[in-house]
Amino acid sequence: RPELRAPAEQGRAAIIQRLREDGLSAAAGALDDATWATILLLIVGDLVRGDEQVMILYHMLDAFVRARGGVEPTSQLAMFLKSQSRLIKFFGDPIVSESNVPQSPDVAILTTLSGNELPTADTPLALNCVRLYDDAFRIAMDIYLCRARSAAVPVCEHLMALRVQQLRAALERVDPAYPGAHVLVWPNFVGAAEAGTEEQRIFFTTKLRYIWQTTGYANVLKAINSLPGMWEKRGVQRWTRSLPQLSVVVM
Repeated sequence: RPELRAPAEQGRAAIIQRLREDGLSAAAGALDDATWATILLLIVGDLVRGDEQVMILYHMLDAFVRARGGVEPTSQLAMFLKSQSRLIKFFGDPIVSESNVPQSPDVAILTTLSGNELPTADTPLALNCVRLYDDAFRIAMDIYLCRARSAAVPVCEHLMALRVQQLRAALERVDPAYPGAHVLVWPNFVGAAEAGTEEQRIFFTTKLRYIWQTTGYANVLKAINSLPGMWEKRGVQRWTRSLPQLSVVVM
């Protein structure tokens, strides 16, 4: 309801201000699970709305996790919060800077991020989905890393085109109706950004639009709308260098 938007924004701003004050004053409970969950919920809200302030919360979450140190979570809630924080950092790092991203992708990205084991043979569909999704993420991260490093380590454009074809082939094996298929925003975005032909761009952006239409997450729409500008600068500026201008997490 439109009339509730302003009060909601005021409440959100008050929560963020309180989180900042607690962090600066090292208030009791500033590093507890409730605070952790609050930051994550605010981030999810900003993703849904495509709010650029999500990057402020990203930095707040990053500082929060570092302040907690390497203590392993002991509760189910803390383990869940940790896995969600890993996900947001994984997708947020490229938006901040090319230098923020690890130099090599994990062998099993989704498993590493979630902190969980892959589904077992008792759930063949879930196991197949995770393997397909992991393949797509691994190829996408390889493309991202090669392009991000290309200023220092020139890349073979023919090989990059082959990687895009490989990514497309991986995504073509994914039925949009598969459980969790909406998580493939990043691989499709990377494919679209790196694509050198109109036909490839249409393929990846069509996938992105389907995800946006089914989830309603405005950050996906903002990612889609950023692509034409990246294509126009192809050969002049790396698309990986343009990501900070997005100010939204692509996930």
